[in-house]
Amino acid sequence: MAAYGQHWQAPRSSGRGIGLAFGLLALVAGVAVLAASLSPGWGTALTLAVATLLVLASWRRRGHAEQGAGRWSDLELLEALEDGAPGDGILTARAHHLPELERFDPQAADRQPWRELEWTDVLQRLRSQSDAWRQARSLQARRRQRLRHLELAIGLLENGVPLAGGLVPDLAALRAEAFLLQADPGQPVLVEVAALQACRMRLAIAAAEPARRPALQAQWARLGTLFALMPTAVSLREQAWRVQRLAWNPRADLDQVDVAYALAGEYRQLLRDWLLAAAGATLADGSTLDEWLLAQCPVLCRNGGDDIAQVEAAQPLWPAFQRLVDELLSLLLGEAEQVERQAALASQRATAHSSVE
Repeated sequence: MAAYGQHWQAPRSSGRGIGLAFGLLALVAGVAVLAASLSPGWGTALTLAVATLLVLASWRRRGHAEQGAGRWSDLELLEALEDGAPGDGILTARAHHLPELERFDPQAADRQPWRELEWTDVLQRLRSQSDAWRQARSLQARRRQRLRHLELAIGLLENGVPLAGGLVPDLAALRAEAFLLQADPGQPVLVEVAALQACRMRLAIAAAEPARRPALQAQWARLGTLFALMPTAVSLREQAWRVQRLAWNPRADLDQVDVAYALAGEYRQLLRDWLLAAAGATLADGSTLDEWLLAQCPVLCRNGGDDIAQVEAAQPLWPAFQRLVDELLSLLLGEAEQVERQAALASQRATAHSSVE
């Protein structure tokens, strides 16, 4: 174990490293303030431009590094951490027609330019974008997996733990690449299809039978409440994935387990705050979301001290939350299909009637 830790040797002085770190933080903070004052399109462009400059600067610095410094162009060795680790269980399979959980926003249906679309326009644009949407989702899934590995590597290196074989890749380059992936919104078709799916559901509710409309409107409002909690739920999912890969992998060592405990402590605090927010969401049966989720994780309340044990006890939380959201999405999509079939039949009858006349 000692030999494993001996490979961690910084090639530059600590004072210079601290200075660079503070400089990078100041630059990122300045960019964030400036980007927030710009329109969304210009803000994203500025963020991506600065991140690209950081990547190029990091690559240039790495090219002039000493030959003895740890170099690494990819994370294949890190990806080996997945071998023998607990099953993902975190990214459970979903029906392909359901919207992306990380991107769908019910409120998008009320924003321009989507709120002015008619039903036929929505359906036509969804059909025309179908193939491009599937390809974009596949690419986005690969980028997300790359980001997972980057964040896992960064977590280890920031805590002074080298990766497999004692190699120490360029931490600044990894951070810059992760920053780029996080800032990249993906192909425009992903945003457009998510908004069109929200429009389709909203239009279906508006066209539903008067007797069913109040119940559907309540479900739509509940869906909006759940999706407001989605970003933190995704953060919890990803943090749990990192903890599991470090703590319960036969290739991991004690240094990596120490990092897992640090991440598990952050997870525990984030989960506590998220459950407090979930207490404000009421489900159809009158119970609150936090009560329902805790019922799905019966061991969670009884594991008091160990942070990693708490992460393990909360493992059913994400699949349960995803299932709850998917049930609401399926219900509203089913309503949309029913209303669309009725509208198509009515149109056919009207056409047949007019041709007879």
